[in-house]
Amino acid sequence: MIKGTLAVLNAFCVLMLFLSASAAYINPNVMWQFSFLGMLFPILIIVNLLFAFMWIVKLKWFALVPLLSMILCYKFIILSFGLNFGKGIEKGAKILSWNVRNFDLYNWNKNRETRTAMMQVIADEKPDILCLQEYYTDNGIIMDNDSYLSDTLGFRYHHFKPTATITKPYKKTTIKQKWGVAIFSKFPIIETGRIDFKNSKSNDCIYADLLLGGDTVRVYNMHLQSIHLGYDDYNILQDMEEYQKPKWFEMRKILAKIKRGMLRRSGQAEQVAEHVKAAGKTSIISGDFNDTPISYTYHVLASDMNDAFAQKGFGMGKTFINRLYQFRIDYLLASSNVQFNSYKTINKSLSDHYALSATFSM
Repeated sequence: MIKGTLAVLNAFCVLMLFLSASAAYINPNVMWQFSFLGMLFPILIIVNLLFAFMWIVKLKWFALVPLLSMILCYKFIILSFGLNFGKGIEKGAKILSWNVRNFDLYNWNKNRETRTAMMQVIADEKPDILCLQEYYTDNGIIMDNDSYLSDTLGFRYHHFKPTATITKPYKKTTIKQKWGVAIFSKFPIIETGRIDFKNSKSNDCIYADLLLGGDTVRVYNMHLQSIHLGYDDYNILQDMEEYQKPKWFEMRKILAKIKRGMLRRSGQAEQVAEHVKAAGKTSIISGDFNDTPISYTYHVLASDMNDAFAQKGFGMGKTFINRLYQFRIDYLLASSNVQFNSYKTINKSLSDHYALSATFSM
């Protein structure tokens, strides 16, 4: 009786695994429920793996069911769990992508300390190409990051189209503040542009064509639609985890925010993918996608592209810093004729995202 119940439970988990994997192909604007299932994919893999071990220990043929399901989902497993045991070799050009959360601008007591530490990370990594999301700079009243990256860290070329600009009085002078995404490069930039998202004013995608020796590579840097969970939302989730007691009304509001973000990101991803295809150039896509590898957003952008983590990463690849979630939502992708030689996540909690670093060759 117990074995029969376990077999039914395992069969249900296998079904859920397949439904979760299908989230990569189903546009949330058509059926958004699958997008939530996609977030459960790593958990379902672990559950099915535990079932497989249990059946093997019991010498039962039913072990074939979870094992076969995981073999069929192997393509998605390597996107969620890095299986590259050998260390990559850093060679070729280096790119670093990081959501810097405005260099901790609003932590007024320690923002300069955090900014200094973040700039030190960039200096230590010595990237040739730097893609920053939630980038902030001003005219030197608080942080003139444009000048520092150019003059001190040696990024002679950059492309920055602010999504927000504010000029206001500040301590008996005037401050001009700018926010957005930015590309900095030690390689010459020969062309730049922007993809204007139709469904958002605060999220953005820019691109720059870089001259690498005799080759031209187009680098896209983007920040797709955020969920916009506030501190109260995270406190609710932490309380639910600690006290094991659901708060249904508050959860409905949180789920509504997640759903809204999924719907907008799908359209933004389609816009970028169409632009990349129309350009027909060797391309690198970097940025904060705000979505997991088992999602329609990722699948649209990563189709026919190499994923630096899948090629050279190891482990869970977590990029979003949160105790409750172990999600990879930041990515480095490249055209099939670009080979990633190394990849790493820089585990320093200076923003709410970890920085990604990779080297590549044509």
